[in-house]
Parts: sequence; C-alpha cells; structure tokens
Amino acid sequence: AEYWKSQIEAIKAEYAGLSALRAEIEEVRETFRQEMESLADAERQAREAKGEWEDARMRVADAERRLVEVAHEEGRLRETHQELVQTVAELETRLTSKKAEYKDVLEALERGQDRLTRIEREVESLEAQRQLLLAELGRDEERLEAVKAELDGLVPAQQVLAEVRESLQLAERDLREKRETLSRVESEEAWLNAQIARRRDELDNLNGESNGVGSSDSSLDDLLMPPTCLASGDDDNGYIAVLPDRQPAEQEMEALQRVHEHLEECGLVFSRRVINAFHTSLKTAVISPLTVLAGVSGTGKSQLPRFYADAMGFHFLKIPVQPRWDGPQDLFGFYNYIEKRYRATDLARALVHLDPYNWPDEAKMFEDRVLLVLLDEMNLARVEHYFSEFLSRLEGRPLDKDAGNKDVRRPAEIEIDVSRRGQTKRVYAGQNILFVGTMNEDESTLSLSDKVLDRANVLRFPKPKDLRWDLLTVGGPHKAGGHLTKARWTQDWTRSVTEMDNTAHDRVAHRVSEINAIMDEMGRPFGHRMGQAILHYCANYPSDPSHTANSDAINNALADQIEMRILPRLHGVLVDEQRRHLDDLARVAKSLEDEALGDEIDSTAQRSHERDGLFAWRGLTRE
Repeated sequence: AEYWKSQIEAIKAEYAGLSALRAEIEEVRETFRQEMESLADAERQAREAKGEWEDARMRVADAERRLVEVAHEEGRLRETHQELVQTVAELETRLTSKKAEYKDVLEALERGQDRLTRIEREVESLEAQRQLLLAELGRDEERLEAVKAELDGLVPAQQVLAEVRESLQLAERDLREKRETLSRVESEEAWLNAQIARRRDELDNLNGESNGVGSSDSSLDDLLMPPTCLASGDDDNGYIAVLPDRQPAEQEMEALQRVHEHLEECGLVFSRRVINAFHTSLKTAVISPLTVLAGVSGTGKSQLPRFYADAMGFHFLKIPVQPRWDGPQDLFGFYNYIEKRYRATDLARALVHLDPYNWPDEAKMFEDRVLLVLLDEMNLARVEHYFSEFLSRLEGRPLDKDAGNKDVRRPAEIEIDVSRRGQTKRVYAGQNILFVGTMNEDESTLSLSDKVLDRANVLRFPKPKDLRWDLLTVGGPHKAGGHLTKARWTQDWTRSVTEMDNTAHDRVAHRVSEINAIMDEMGRPFGHRMGQAILHYCANYPSDPSHTANSDAINNALADQIEMRILPRLHGVLVDEQRRHLDDLARVAKSLEDEALGDEIDSTAQRSHERDGLFAWRGLTRE
C-alpha cells in the first residue's frame, strides 16, 4: 500500500509537471497561430505589392510606348515644318515671279500703242494688197470670158480644142487661187479689225476715258427694241397694237376648257389630266420655276406650250437651244466690240419690256402681260452652263406684292453685261414670265442634273399607244380674244398654301410624309423644298371653286407629283433590292384612286427587272 501510495504521489507530481507543460504547449500553439496569421497577412501584402508592381511595370511599358510615339510625332512635325518652310519659300518665289509678270504686263500695255500703230499700218498694207488682188481677179475674169468667147467661135478641131481647154483650166485654177488668197486676206483683215477694236478698248482703259455704257445711248438700241413676241399686230407706228384684256369675269375652269378645245381644233389630242398638270406646273413657278416636257420626239411637246399660250392669252417666245451654247450670253446676248453696241436676244428684250422696276419707260405698255418662254430641246447643250445661274435667280423671286421692295427684289435680279468695260444692267423676271423646256431622251441629248430636276415639274410623254395617220394642223386662230392680265394670273388664279382648307392641308402633308418614308427606305429621301413644292402644287390644282377641299383634285394632284417628281428620282435604283418599296409606292398611287399609275409603276419595275435590273421611268399615257 505504501508502495502504491508513493506511486500515486509520483504520478500526481508528474501530472502537475505535465499541466505546466500543457500550458507551455498551449502558449506555443497560440504563438504559432499568431505567427500563421501574420504570415497570411504578409502573403496578402506580398500579393498586393506584386499586383502594384505589375501595374507599375505596365505603366512604365505604356509610357515607353507613348514616348516612342511622341518621338515619331516629333519627327513627323519636324518634316511637316520643313515642308511648310519649303512651301512658304516656293510661295515667296511665285509671288516674286507674279510681281515680275505684273510688271511685264504693265510694260506690255505701255507698248500697246506702238503695236496698235503697227497693226494699223499692216491693215493698210493688206487693204492695198486686197485692192490689187481684186483688180487682178477682175482681169483674170475678163481673160476667162475672152477665152470662153474665143472657144465658142473656134472651128471644132481636136487639138485646138484640147489646148484651149487646158488654157481654160489653168485660168480657172489661177482664178480659184486668187479667190482663196482674197478670202484669206479678208479673214485676216477681219481678225485684225477685231484685234484693233480690243487694243483700242485696252488703250481706253489705260488712258482712263469716261466709262459709261457706250460711246452713246445708241449702244443699247438693240436691247431697247420691243421684241416680236410682244407684238400683236400693227398700230399707227407700224409695230404694236395691244389687244384688249380678257373679261375679268372668266373663271379658270372656263379658260382651261377653251385650251382643250383649241388643242383639238389644231389636231393635238391631250387628256384633261395632262392639260391640268401642265397648267398647274406653270402656276407653281414661285417655287418650281421650270416646267420640263420630256419624252419621245414627235409627241407634241413643243406644240402644247405654243397653243396653250395662244388659247390662254399669253405672249409666247420660242428659243431653239443650240448645241454650242456654253454660257448665259447665249440667252441674253453680248457686247459686240467691233460695232461697239450690245447685241441683244429676244429674251433679253422681253425681260426689259416686262420689268417695271428697272425699265419703267420700256415696260409701261406691257406691265400687265404674261409671257411664256419655251426653251426648245433644252438639253442639246448642258443646261448647267447656260441656264443654271438664271434658274437660281428665278427660284429666289419674291411674290408680286413684295417685288416693289428693292432690297427684297435685288437678289433675284439678273445682271446683263452691256458694255465693253464690264458694266451691267439689272433686269428682273417677275412672276408673269413663265419658263418651259422640252427635251428628247435619246443618244444625241444630255441628261438634266439633280439641281435642275429638283426645281422643275417633269411631264413625260411616252410612246403613243396608237399612231395617228392624219396630218396635224399648223394652228388655228387666236382663241383668247385678248390678253390674260398679270393680276388675273398671279393673284386671282394662283393660290398660296395658307389658303388651303385645314383638312386638305393635313391630308396632303400626311401623304407627303408617307411617300418620303418610302423614299428614305430606298435611300432617296427629299427635303423641305420638295415637300413644299408638292404642297404648293396641290393647293393650285384646278377644281370647282365651290369645293375648297375637292377630294378628286387632291388625289389627282398627289398622283401627278408622284409621277413628275418622285419617280424620276428613282432612276437607276436596283429593282430587285427595292421591289418591296416600289410596290409600296404603287400601293400609295392606287390608294389615290389612280390605278393606271400604280399599274404602270409595277409594269416599269417588271420591265426593268427583265432588261438590266435598273429602274427607269418613261412616263404614262393618260387617257
């Protein structure tokens, strides 16, 4: 028992020692745990530091790359600087050269008098040679006549006849050479006269002579002569007799009926729809200053304006366009340096005599008249060269009630060069001057630009369904019985958009937006000008005055504008890609109760698909 008690005591002592060891172990474990937490924090901080190091390394790489780019940009800027320095040096060299050239020009002008004197002496010498040649030519002709007479009196003998014929041929050859020499001398004389005129003009400019329109008022005599298109007969002075004004009580529909009857009497059969479209296009000249009649030759395009003007009571001026036209001077005339006078055209004379603002004396007799101008086959020459600037002026014309204001009117006035020194006279073409152009679409003509088409109503005349075998009459008697007054045309018959009924206005505006959405899908949208032009056309379409919102008139007007303005803009679109949108356009036409137009759009798309895949509108024959 004692032994086991001692063992128990020993075990208790050992257990007490183990408790201390356990406490130490626990302390070591706590220290280990804290050290592990510190190690985890250190590893996290190391990872964060490594990430920051990677970011810094990337920023350093980016900075190095940017530094290289800056170095390249600096090199490029240095090269650009060198190029600019070289360009400045070249410009300075050119400026020095131009100054030298200008000095040479001044010296050349100073030598002009001497050159003119020498040219005049040469002309005198050539004139003397010309007289000698004329005298020699006369002698040769006398010898020729003598030889012919001698030949007639000779007894027929083969050898003698051959010799005489040879002499005659030599004489005739010599005579031709003399005539060619004389013609060449005359051409040189004409050229020298032109050179003398120009040199004299240069000397006049150098000597600072009086400017003026010409040496005397006679330089404008040709411009101030009344044109034949404003003549209506013979008066006591042998030139103009003014027909009475038409009765103001006549209604627009009555005048259109007379136009229709007059065309039928002259052998021209046009549907009421075509006549109304042409008439309305002229009434919208304030926003669409040009009406174009296009299509197949021989369909009456040139006759329609002529007989329409005759029946309506307009003056009429036909201007055949020439292929050589390349500038406004072909329309308005030019200053002749030889004659020292302005050579005017009928159009320039007509504009002067219908302009009460700049030419009140000349326009006094015609201030209330309307003139229809026809540019026949206008696309034989490039319209942009001879008519584009004038068209822009016409587009900017104010309404007649505002034209009296000089500041409002001036941007629309045309400047005509009437002097050898560049002096101009201003002319204003008012709302009473209407412009129509015809164009044949074949290989000999030029197409119209988008600028011209965007400012014009285009009526197309396709191949007739049935050819007529009877001859058309040349014309009938004047059907108007007088002149339609300017006030009647521009104030009584022409209406503004603000005069439309609200219901009609909203209906047209909705349709125009619908059409423009379809055009936008095809990549051919239009802007404000086109939308306003369509609205203006609908406002002026002729209808019964007792119905301000005539449904048929609005439908016809909208369908007309699809035909005249929308379809020409689709020329060249790919039919297969846009077939769905073309079908939408045909659907809109049919919803306007114009089945013929809708069907023709479908037919044109199908024909274009079968031909080359490009849409090409050729017009619609109205019944």
